[in-house]
Amino acid sequence: MKLNVKAQRYNFCTNRQNQFLELEEKNNLKKLHLLMEFKI
Repeated sequence: MKLNVKAQRYNFCTNRQNQFLELEEKNNLKKLHLLMEFKI
């Protein structure tokens, strides 16, 4: 039972981390896009 709770917490943490990484990636893509537009 305890192991189950730990697994759920771990999954929750990794899900949050993945969401954060996805957001970060989108932001980086936006920045890159702006930089490229600025250079052209």
